[in-house]
Amino acid sequence: MRVMLVLLLSALCLPAAPAGNAGFDFSVINVNDSETDAGISADERAQVVKLLVDDEATDWDADRAGDLRYKRVQLAGAGLNGMFVRSIAKSDCGATGNCSTWLLRKSRANFHLVLNGVAADAVGFQSQMTNGFRNV
Repeated sequence: MRVMLVLLLSALCLPAAPAGNAGFDFSVINVNDSETDAGISADERAQVVKLLVDDEATDWDADRAGDLRYKRVQLAGAGLNGMFVRSIAKSDCGATGNCSTWLLRKSRANFHLVLNGVAADAVGFQSQMTNGFRNV
């Protein structure tokens, strides 16, 4: 898991490649879906809230669960097996935005934290994959 996190974090630090390099095509993902729009079940919501509350790297509490926005994504293989979660609570955002954002991976019926509390206005994927996972 740590290796995957390091690979994902290193992808964030890569400089932008020139246009036309298919390995570095980048698609921006808007993390603005409500629970209803993203089809978040009560069980999934409870899992997400618990993961964020238990995340020691982020000072987040369950009272702000109503300020979460979601976007289901294809992280690896086929299907929507990943999800970006972004808090739009004032306490989770800077003066110019850059709100706390997490990336979760779904394995069977459970979510697992892959990337935690990154401050971002936009997130996305490169077309290139590393170890079977799309580069963030």
